[in-house]
Amino acid sequence: MSALLFLLVPCVAHAATVIVDQSGAGDALTIEEGLDLTSDGDTLLIRAGVYYEYSLWFSTGGLAIQGEGADVTLLESPDPTENLSGLTTNSDTTVSDMGFRGFYLAVGQGNVSSGSGETALFERCLFEDNITGIALYNGESELYVYDSTFVDNERGVDGGTTVGVYDVHLENNLFVDNYYFAFRFESEEAVGGHDTTHNVVHNVFIDNLAAFLRNASNPKSPRST
Repeated sequence: MSALLFLLVPCVAHAATVIVDQSGAGDALTIEEGLDLTSDGDTLLIRAGVYYEYSLWFSTGGLAIQGEGADVTLLESPDPTENLSGLTTNSDTTVSDMGFRGFYLAVGQGNVSSGSGETALFERCLFEDNITGIALYNGESELYVYDSTFVDNERGVDGGTTVGVYDVHLENNLFVDNYYFAFRFESEEAVGGHDTTHNVVHNVFIDNLAAFLRNASNPKSPRST
């Protein structure tokens, strides 16, 4: 009877932590290999190091990507002269304590992007010398960025010019020397007339060409000239 009861009890999947470590002391040597090992709800822990990888796309739901510090855990473009993307997802994602450098799009559709109806959360991250730090596409998305730094990018946070995001929350971030703008989002009409929430509080803006733009066209990138 006890054996039968054991068979009838459903198995519960528990979230796992997958470790990326360039020294070989983890589960994977590269971020790409680590992403391939994750399942919904897992944590991808990336040990300190500079990871020269690009076009990392995943759809794992509820994945938490955790570095060991934005200054020591860096995803860097292997060729900043090419239009390479960093990390792209269409699912709920949390990214913390990571640095992104030298990409055409660091997070999103070329850096970090959140797909339609999903939530993207960034905490204590560094976006440096990218064309775009965070790019979002498709309506009904939510973006939360806390305690992060955007420096020397062309565009810090970009909600696009054709389809926007519903809810944007930027708090306690630093925007320094970003060419063109620190952040841009659509009007309510651009997302179908739905109510939008843009909470932008306690951020610091230093020497950006523009702090905030709405429905503005893109200038030609200096890198393409």
